[in-house]
Amino acid sequence: MRRYMIESPHTAEDCRLVIKEVYAMGYLHHFKWGCQDGDRSVWAIVEAENEIHARMMVPSVIRNATRILKLVRFDAAEFGHLHRVKAQNPDSFIRHTSINVSSTIIFALIWMNWFLPKILCAWCIVLAK
Repeated sequence: MRRYMIESPHTAEDCRLVIKEVYAMGYLHHFKWGCQDGDRSVWAIVEAENEIHARMMVPSVIRNATRILKLVRFDAAEFGHLHRVKAQNPDSFIRHTSINVSSTIIFALIWMNWFLPKILCAWCIVLAK
């Protein structure tokens, strides 16, 4: 299974319908919503066989406007290779890695809002004992 990040903008009119469809599909716990902050978008990091399967996790109403990014994790050897690629041709580095700043920021926000509180809560429980 590969990991994909889903980014789906939607309109205010479609918001309730999108939430209902995501709930009906059983993926509500995967998605994070920006609607209450004025950003009518939904994000998720999911595991799927391929991009097509990841896209099928998105309600049909917003499926065509959805952006799917395959996420990868680099080890030290791969990072060394990418560093050499960047040094030889700085412009090709972004195309080579398929990383852009907005997806990195979104991933960081999801991590801070989802995983960090759980880690801190577990740490507080350990300290309380």
